[in-house]
Amino acid sequence: MRENDRSNESAGSDRRGKVRDIVFLLTGIGIGCGVTLLLAPSSGEEVRHAIGRGCRKTMKTVGRRTEELRERAEDFLQQAHDLRELGSRLLHMGHGHEAVRRGA
Repeated sequence: MRENDRSNESAGSDRRGKVRDIVFLLTGIGIGCGVTLLLAPSSGEEVRHAIGRGCRKTMKTVGRRTEELRERAEDFLQQAHDLRELGSRLLHMGHGHEAVRRGA
């Protein structure tokens, strides 16, 4: 019965240790955020404008890249279509040669 008590005691200790670690982590994050706000060289308005500019720039870049990818996909699709047509013609030509060979 003592072994069972020890394992329950150990499990409770592990849980308390994990909770303590999480509390320390959250406390550190909170302190870091507070210090960052106190030491920030820009005002809140400047930061908001900078974030807005960055967001607009990112959206333009994403738009351009999306357009480039769309154009490349269209090119690949056209190449695939051309290859399919070529393969179809070669297949039909091969069947025609087989018929000529059989008849000869």
